Amino acid sequence: MGAMKLGTVAFGLVITIVTASEIDGTATECNKAVTNLLPCEPFMLGLGPVAPPNNCCMGLAIIFERAKTLYDRRFTCTCLKVAMMRAGIKHRRAIQLPRFCKIHFSFPIDPLVDCTSTQEGMDG
Repeated sequence: MGAMKLGTVAFGLVITIVTASEIDGTATECNKAVTNLLPCEPFMLGLGPVAPPNNCCMGLAIIFERAKTLYDRRFTCTCLKVAMMRAGIKHRRAIQLPRFCKIHFSFPIDPLVDCTSTQEGMDG
């Protein structure tokens, strides 16, 4: 039952983001970012193991590899922030991802972050 509920939440998360993003034509990129974040969802909800699974870290690496420009970083940050807020992601779990995945992020994975503060020139 728990796995089924989680799958339903994940599916709803993707649909919500795609629907919200279609308005400005960015649905595809936002959907890709959210899809790459889905393996992290059990960890960020506090349902999974103490550390995120490898496929979570691989998905995060893909997200940050794609976010090369300031616009890309701010867009992806906002997309993920909205998805995390709607899914009820735990702030403390989300901000632990960089340490667990051993990746230096160009913007924070955090449902409480101000995405407009993401700066130019940050390396990923």
